Amino acid sequence: MARPIGYDPKEVLVNAMNLFWEKGYESTSIQDIVAVTGLKPGSLYNLYGNKEGLFEAVLDTYSTMNLEQVEEVLNGSDDPFKNIESFLQEVVVTTISNKKTNGCLLVKTLLVVPHKDKKIQEHITVIFAQVEALLAKTIQKAVDLGQTTVDAKQFAKFIITTIYGSHVYYKSDDDVGILRQNVQFLLDTLQKKEHSNTAIALT
Repeated sequence: MARPIGYDPKEVLVNAMNLFWEKGYESTSIQDIVAVTGLKPGSLYNLYGNKEGLFEAVLDTYSTMNLEQVEEVLNGSDDPFKNIESFLQEVVVTTISNKKTNGCLLVKTLLVVPHKDKKIQEHITVIFAQVEALLAKTIQKAVDLGQTTVDAKQFAKFIITTIYGSHVYYKSDDDVGILRQNVQFLLDTLQKKEHSNTAIALT
């Protein structure tokens, strides 16, 4: 399949990612995509099949960038608790409260994408699972150092679900203070030396 002259895959996907991130999947039209990527509609369809195909490629790009950032933060120092704190403060609060993008692209998409788009939903679920696994690994390091006694896998899931809920809440009440309170609650719970297994039950 011939590529358009001057086609830069990375540039196209980053530009499309920023567009989807700002406008949302449903509100982004092919005309919008053409305008920011410089590709003609025929070229877009030849390269990605349709808008969903392009978005899946965008999700791959976003997930690579996001996972690299998450991994860098969670391995930023020899103190796993501090790394988790940095993840929650720098990545979560900053991302959710970003006025231009209106939050995490993954959560934003899950809130609006039609249920028939199972492929996109499954794609996003895999990315969340990867972030959750990185969190669980860092929390386990904190457990091994005696910084906490939580179940690493369970608490990682607790963090992910809290992040998701915080994003939804922030869309109705854009109070950054509430986000920071949620983060502090997670950190306070993580630091407790004694935990009830039912206190953070997720089922």
